[in-house]
Amino acid sequence: MKKFEFCEVFLRKDGIVQIILFPSIDVTPGHVKIMLETSLELTNGIPTPILMFIGEFSTFGKEAREYSANPENIKAVSAIAYVIDNLGHKLVINFFMKINKPPKPIKMFMDETSAVDWLLQYK
Repeated sequence: MKKFEFCEVFLRKDGIVQIILFPSIDVTPGHVKIMLETSLELTNGIPTPILMFIGEFSTFGKEAREYSANPENIKAVSAIAYVIDNLGHKLVINFFMKINKPPKPIKMFMDETSAVDWLLQYK
């Protein structure tokens, strides 16, 4: 497990990289870069599904969303499942999917089990 001031990143036994974004973080492109580089490090350079939990009151700014949608920047990812628990995060992720159009499969879930079931197809 790798722990940073803004998140924890670790490789689960099922081969999914899990990222826990701490509360009240304004995510920057630098944060996204660190999360993605850490994912590649944990998987020895193999693109893998990512399970992401977003902390309460955390936000993704325009630059972070654009960085996350750039195919060159997300080579570490085969798919991303966001586990959300509030309307604000749902709105931001929907906006991200519609406006930034990320090149990898992305889906939102209200529970971890459903998210993991979906991600396993992208291993």
